[in-house]
Amino acid sequence: MVAVDSAAGTLRFEEMLGWTGPGTGIVDRTVRLTPATDVRLVERAATLDPERWPNACQEHRIGLDALRPGDFVTVTTGGDDTAVALEVMRPER
Repeated sequence: MVAVDSAAGTLRFEEMLGWTGPGTGIVDRTVRLTPATDVRLVERAATLDPERWPNACQEHRIGLDALRPGDFVTVTTGGDDTAVALEVMRPER
């Protein structure tokens, strides 16, 4: 993710595309955010649970104000450039 503009209701990010030659690969995209956009932080589970996948993840709902440049974001749109859902992962530090 590159930037969130709360006043404009937009999220700007770099999308990685297929590398098929010069001028391909990464493009700059902007999507609209609404109060209905579902934003979830995805993290590895803190404890191992034998009932779940060994490296299971857990999700927590977060607000748009918690997004930070550098977050990895999977964006689901509703057929236009409006984000329906965001899955956010943070690089481990």
